[in-house]
Amino acid sequence: MSAVACRAWLLPVAPPVHVAVGAGEIAHILAGRQGLHPVPRSPRWCRDVFLWQGQLVPLFDLGLLVRRETAAGPASGAIIMIVAYASREGDIRFGGLRARGLPFSREVNDGQMCDYPADYPGWERIAASCFADPVHGPVPVLDLPRLFGGPIDDARAGDA
Repeated sequence: MSAVACRAWLLPVAPPVHVAVGAGEIAHILAGRQGLHPVPRSPRWCRDVFLWQGQLVPLFDLGLLVRRETAAGPASGAIIMIVAYASREGDIRFGGLRARGLPFSREVNDGQMCDYPADYPGWERIAASCFADPVHGPVPVLDLPRLFGGPIDDARAGDA
């Protein structure tokens, strides 16, 4: 008997780290520089917002959270994924995820479930599950309402 499979988008966020979102959660891809606006007193991994289709959208940089990279800034070649998710109130909201490359599709099934990568101890706070990709190893599946819905405390981040 074969396992039921579903589609996911893999996003390179901090090589070699990849994360996944559901097949229908990427709403738009923005390439190049965007007009980013800093939000005072916000953590460095979610320090900017930008205007997209008349809405202010928070930009989340997982590379800064999980790999302790230096601030990416408006680097050329930076890619922003606009993701759509249902809020706890049931309305559709949007968030931005900074990626270090274009997303690519994978078919995944329950038989690929695995533990979160050990290099960042906080995956359970921002991911719903994790699967083993044959090329990229453990890939956390982001829980977008949790990721964009409130503060994420990171004991290693000291410089929020």
